[in-house]
Amino acid sequence: MKKLKKIIFALLGLVLLSAIPLSFAQSPIGNLATQERTDVIISEDGDVHVVHEIKKDTRAARSFTMIQGSDSNLSVMDINGNEIQYGFVEEQKILTIFPSDENVLVEYDLTDVFTQDNGVWRWDFLYTDSEPTEFIFPDNIELIFVNEQPVYINEIKNINCHGCQMKLEFVPNQNKILKEITWEDKKFDVVIRTLSSVDSFVFDQPSRSISLKTNGENQLVTLIIPLELLWNPYQVIEMDEKLYKHEFQINQTHVGLNFRPVSGDTVQIIGTSVVPEFPLFAPLVIGVIMVIALGFRNKINLR
Repeated sequence: MKKLKKIIFALLGLVLLSAIPLSFAQSPIGNLATQERTDVIISEDGDVHVVHEIKKDTRAARSFTMIQGSDSNLSVMDINGNEIQYGFVEEQKILTIFPSDENVLVEYDLTDVFTQDNGVWRWDFLYTDSEPTEFIFPDNIELIFVNEQPVYINEIKNINCHGCQMKLEFVPNQNKILKEITWEDKKFDVVIRTLSSVDSFVFDQPSRSISLKTNGENQLVTLIIPLELLWNPYQVIEMDEKLYKHEFQINQTHVGLNFRPVSGDTVQIIGTSVVPEFPLFAPLVIGVIMVIALGFRNKINLR
């Protein structure tokens, strides 16, 4: 009789387990994992390698959601290189790590997250499970765009994103064209970055302008201009129409400018002042002179 009851209870247990919804069965197991960091390493061809560092927990399993995309080459090891047991729900990208004595590194590749348009790689990135998420770019990438705003990364090659949602863009394999301008025995270098070639480049001192022509349409063009040569802000004109442009600071002596020619016709970049109208620090000098003049006038008025 007791044996019969055990069999009945066992059958009831199986029935109850089979009745659990699949979504519940695929829910995260254990605690929510604490991520020490997440590195997103981007290659020139748009492939991505991801590294999550998960804080150790010696008593309980912990789960987290991986970055969305077609993943491959999944590896789960502690920081000493020892394999760690884990469970993975492919449909939801949920990874569960069983207890470990050390922090755990979860690594995998993503191959389809970037889309390409006219040579520009784009990724609508959303991942809020890690603080921070660090993006690491190839050595030859100097300029990226975050939510359409340019970010110059020539020296650092990485950015951090907190609570990360952004549109990330960059252009790999751009030509780096150096144009040297000589004016009154002084030389200035203007750097041009584009996937097109530059057919003509002219600096015109009287009109305070640089003109150039590329052989491509709708290709992004970026210039790095010495302020001592041509002071910003700039107007960018093609066929008598103003082009949408971005200006961004490189350092104290150079400014970046990017735009996208529409027709492949000649583009004119007009500055506010030009060598030798004003030296590089002329605005500062003019400001000091004005302060001195105002102080002198006040002294006269007091008398």
